[in-house]
Amino acid sequence: MTERTAARLAWSTLVLIVVSTAAGEVLSVAAGTDFDGFAMFVLPFPLIGALIVSRRPQNRVGWVMLGIGAVLGTSELFDAYYSYALSVRPGSLPRPDIPLALNAPMWVPFIGLPGTFLLLLFPDGRLPSPRWRPWAWFCVLAMVLSYLVIIVQPYEFAEEGYSGVTNPFGIEAVESIGGPLLAVLLTIPIAI
Repeated sequence: MTERTAARLAWSTLVLIVVSTAAGEVLSVAAGTDFDGFAMFVLPFPLIGALIVSRRPQNRVGWVMLGIGAVLGTSELFDAYYSYALSVRPGSLPRPDIPLALNAPMWVPFIGLPGTFLLLLFPDGRLPSPRWRPWAWFCVLAMVLSYLVIIVQPYEFAEEGYSGVTNPFGIEAVESIGGPLLAVLLTIPIAI
């Protein structure tokens, strides 16, 4: 990828992140939830990521920072979608349970990316040595498996304030081994 193409991709990604985050915040306020301003503290990550990528596209730190912003933007949109569809105008949008379920484990990449890869790749975008590759793969596996384990758990979103809404990706057979399976979540702090 040329430097020019990488820069265009980075800035386009930043624009999408900002637009999706802003749209999510506006829709959340329209849904009656308070403006939390959390996104304003996280948006510097993708901004700095776009700056790094536009200057040094081979530096993976910039791409990780853009990824953190993409997770935030996606989470904000999911949050706005299901809040609007379940609280403001119930039944107005199809399948609000899907973004609700996909957003539930979104904390995994949001915490995992900066806690692992931002630290592993800082400052030049490379691992400290080739011996760190297995650990990097362990971090990827920890995040992917943790996200998937949460997604397949059968539960109701009562704690989020949506009683009667169940996880559409929940697998009933997982319920019997749910406790030991949730032990996979311990790999996140181990990875960090």
